[in-house]
Amino acid sequence: MRTWTGAGRCYALAVALLVAAPGGAAAQVFLASEPHPYFTIGPLTIRGTVTPALGPMPVDIVFSLVVPSGRSPDIGQDIYLLWPGAVTGERGAAGDPTLARWARERGFDMVAEGRAVLTTRNLYRKRGDPEASPEPGGAPFVTFGRASIRNGLHASATYVRLPWTPKMVNRTLEMNLKLTLDDVIREKRASWLEQIF
Repeated sequence: MRTWTGAGRCYALAVALLVAAPGGAAAQVFLASEPHPYFTIGPLTIRGTVTPALGPMPVDIVFSLVVPSGRSPDIGQDIYLLWPGAVTGERGAAGDPTLARWARERGFDMVAEGRAVLTTRNLYRKRGDPEASPEPGGAPFVTFGRASIRNGLHASATYVRLPWTPKMVNRTLEMNLKLTLDDVIREKRASWLEQIF
């Protein structure tokens, strides 16, 4: 009869953990219009509501910009967000032709374009003040992908332009980008190991 040694148990546990480890996840990236920006994004909060229903999921990306002391708070440049997936914006809102041209010039295929809702919220609002104030024009976006001869269109990504406003560096305000993610929650068959644990 064979018995497990301490090293054998550790080896079996390590293999089980590797097999059960979650897959890689994509992440969002903020980009500045100009190279070597002296500001940072922060704090950043991403909130989504996950329900048992499959389909589009609303997501709030709450952020502000941090400027080091001694530097001008007048950044004067748009901020861009590269989101790993397709999004939906306001119904009937036109996109930005500049973003569409940017995607086409780089050989991407257009999937969709539009505008997402961008609001500001006062952290020190008084009772009775509105929860949030919409920014005029919102945040234009373009969703794009690259065609593959073998498999059709590869996974898409979305490029969002967040127009510059001095509110981005106001410490009493926070910016809120509202996106609706398409096809982010999908049914997936659990492996036998996932069902065990």
